[in-house]
Formats: sequence, structure tokens, C-alpha cells
Amino acid sequence: MEALDERNRALAAQNDALRKEIAALRKDPATLEQSVREELGYVKPGEIVFHLESP
Repeated sequence: MEALDERNRALAAQNDALRKEIAALRKDPATLEQSVREELGYVKPGEIVFHLESP
């Protein structure tokens, strides 16, 4: 039972974090832009992108 309770608490915390992220994406254009750039690799016209890889 303790393991299940801990799992439920962890999932509740994760759900809360996701709800906050959704709210930020809906209300804050800067947050939405950052997410699109990071996850989809979008760039603005005229920007130059450098991809760096470590050995």
C-alpha cells in the first residue's frame, strides 16, 4: 500500500506540473515560442542555427 500511495503522490505531482505547463503555454507567448523552438526546432527568418555535437 505504501508503494502505491507513493506512486499516486508522484503522479499527482507530475499532473500538477503538466497542468502548470499547459497554462503557461496557453497564456504566455514567450513560453510557447521557447517550447516550439526546443521541441520542433523552429527558427525565425534570418536566424542562423549552429548544431554542436560533442565527441
